[in-house]
Amino acid sequence: MSEVLNKQFFVRKLDQFLASGNFRRTPERYKVLDVVLGFSKHFSVADIQAKLQQDNFYLSLATIYNTLRLFVRANIIKSIDFEGADSTQYVVNGITSNVYLYCTTCGKIKDVRDTDFITFMNTRKYTAFKADHYSLLVYGTCNTCARKRNNSINKKSPTKKSLK
Repeated sequence: MSEVLNKQFFVRKLDQFLASGNFRRTPERYKVLDVVLGFSKHFSVADIQAKLQQDNFYLSLATIYNTLRLFVRANIIKSIDFEGADSTQYVVNGITSNVYLYCTTCGKIKDVRDTDFITFMNTRKYTAFKADHYSLLVYGTCNTCARKRNNSINKKSPTKKSLK
């Protein structure tokens, strides 16, 4: 039930934004919104394009990019640019946390819920500025990549043999 309400909320939000900016209400925009709302985590333009093709709904990359830019302006999604990543990642506002762990080796992204960070950010006050939202990008190496690296280092280094 909450998924339906969530979808209705975002459709109304898009309707209001399009009306306020005199943008056209096109079926392509609503189809992309439907696809975007189907993701529970991060997604890229390639993810959207693949899902649209599965549904036999073909859009140009330019249309997808322009629609996502519009959704960012409407505060429906937010874009997350990870330094060194191949593409921009997007996430629906309110679906994931605001703390992202990015593995610089494999590119895996993990959302974490850091209640201490959330509490800290919610208590921050800035002079002449009201924060709407925030995110923290943490760069490093995931456990899987660290294990692989350690295993390859251990295989390369010769074992010490005792001399008799």
